[in-house]
Amino acid sequence: MSLITKSLSVVALAVVASGASAEILVASSQSVFDALVADLGGSVSAQSFAGYNGFYASGVGGGSGDASWTASANGGLYADAGIFSTNNPDAALTFSFSSPNVFALGGSFFNTNIDFTTGPGLVKVVAGGVSFILSSSPSSFAGFVSTSGAISSIINVGFRVSRTP
Repeated sequence: MSLITKSLSVVALAVVASGASAEILVASSQSVFDALVADLGGSVSAQSFAGYNGFYASGVGGGSGDASWTASANGGLYADAGIFSTNNPDAALTFSFSSPNVFALGGSFFNTNIDFTTGPGLVKVVAGGVSFILSSSPSSFAGFVSTSGAISSIINVGFRVSRTP
């Protein structure tokens, strides 16, 4: 049996002014994401998890100012080579944003097994009473831009996969 944990590698976080209608726009490329953020008058703040390695209790934080985030997962977190993962295969990986000025984020969102072998995952973005779920893979970029309110969290809910020899 191979248990899949949740992993997240965020490459961009944007701070923009709020919009009037309730929706989350999804971009499948970094250039489209950057154009959407620029069109809304925002700026992109790149975040890297390169400085995180090893086990962390749930509630580890990073970033600064409007780009501050907190990562949490039941059973703790594990980081390796710039990738955050859950320490428990049954836990969701959640990144929360306390700033009311985070309206966009993008990156690679995917699952890993205990050896950090990658696989597809489900990502849920919550913003201003609206949520969006996307199936993603490690080789793809996903950018989310909210026109309804600040993004409060992104949750990598993933899959539990069983294999028999």
